[in-house]
Amino acid sequence: MTFIYLRRAIIFGVVIFAVLFYIKEDIRYLYRLYERYNDKPSALNLRAYVADIEGKEVKGVKDNLSGLTWSDKHRLLFAVVNKPPEVVWLTSDGERTGSLPIPEITDPEAVEWMGDNLFRVGSEKDGSAWLVNIDILKGNYQLLSNIPLEGYTRPGNNGLEGLAWDKENQVLFAAKEKKPVIISRVDVQREESSVSTLPASVTSSVRDVSGLHYHSPTASLLVLSDESNKVLEINSEGLVTDRLYLNAGWAGLAEDIPQAEGLALDDEANLYIVSEPNLFYRFTKKQNGRTRLYRPEMSLE
Repeated sequence: MTFIYLRRAIIFGVVIFAVLFYIKEDIRYLYRLYERYNDKPSALNLRAYVADIEGKEVKGVKDNLSGLTWSDKHRLLFAVVNKPPEVVWLTSDGERTGSLPIPEITDPEAVEWMGDNLFRVGSEKDGSAWLVNIDILKGNYQLLSNIPLEGYTRPGNNGLEGLAWDKENQVLFAAKEKKPVIISRVDVQREESSVSTLPASVTSSVRDVSGLHYHSPTASLLVLSDESNKVLEINSEGLVTDRLYLNAGWAGLAEDIPQAEGLALDDEANLYIVSEPNLFYRFTKKQNGRTRLYRPEMSLE
C-alpha cells in the first residue's frame, strides 16, 4: 500500500512539474504585468520602445564589448573592450569607426561621456572611475584623475559595471555588479568626492547590474540587468516607474539579448544596448503602430 501511495505521489509530482514547465512563459508574462501594474507613472515610457536593430555584430570587435555612452559632441556612441583594454566608437547604426588602446586602465567595464573630450572609464579590477581626456582625432588620451569606490573590488569579477553622469547636479552614479548589488551616488563638486549609496529598494528587483544611464530631461536613472533581462527606469525618489524586458517576444525582440553589458540614450531618446560578445541593439519609440526592424540576416541598405 505504501508503494502505491509513493508511486501516485511521484506521478502527481511529475505531472505538476510538466504543467508548470509548459506554462512557465505564461507565468512569467503574468508576473511582469503585475510588476508593471505596481510601477509609478513613467516619464520616459520605456514600454513604448521597440527594437529596430537586433543582434547586429560589431565588426572589428571579437569579444568583451561592454559599457556604452552617447557623446553629443562627437555624435557617436563609445564603448569599451577589456582584453586588450581599449575604447571603441560606433555610429548610431552600430558601425565601428575607430578605437584607441588604453593599457593603463585594467579591465575597463564602463564608460561615460562627461562633456567635450572628457570621459569616465570604470576599471572593474581596481574599482575606480578614471577621468580621461580622449582625443579621437589625434588618437591619444590622458589620465587626469580617478575616484576609488570602496567595496567595489570584492569579490573579484563582480565589481564596477556601470557609470552614469548627471551633469546638472554634478553627480556620478556607479554600479557594482552583484554580491551585493550596489548603486553609488558620487557628488564630485566637493573638494573630496562625497559617496553615498542608494537604498536597496532601488535594486531589489534585479539580480545584477550591468549598465547605467542617467536621462536628464526626465531625471530618470536607467538600470540595466543582464541576469534579470530588463532595464528599470528609476525616478528621483528611488521608485521604479517602468521596465523594458529584453527577452524574445518583448520590445519587438525575436531572441533574448544574450549578455547585455551597456546601455545609452542619445539626444533624440533612442535607446542603445550592447551585449557580449559583440552585439548591438537599437530601440526606438513605436509610432503609429510601426517600427523599422533590422536583424543580422537583413541589410540596412
